[in-house]
Amino acid sequence: MIYSAFDGKSRDDLKTTVNIIDEKTGEKTDTIVFPDDIEDDTEDSDAESEE
Repeated sequence: MIYSAFDGKSRDDLKTTVNIIDEKTGEKTDTIVFPDDIEDDTEDSDAESEE
């Protein structure tokens, strides 16, 4: 993401995908897309704190 930011990409276009791979099986167990997943977690935390 840092390289893309300095390369002139729009803030809205900056995304990084991280695939979590099980070392023993080689199976992809999870995918995280930054910053989308972080923003989703923040929204969930805000909703819980308001209850």
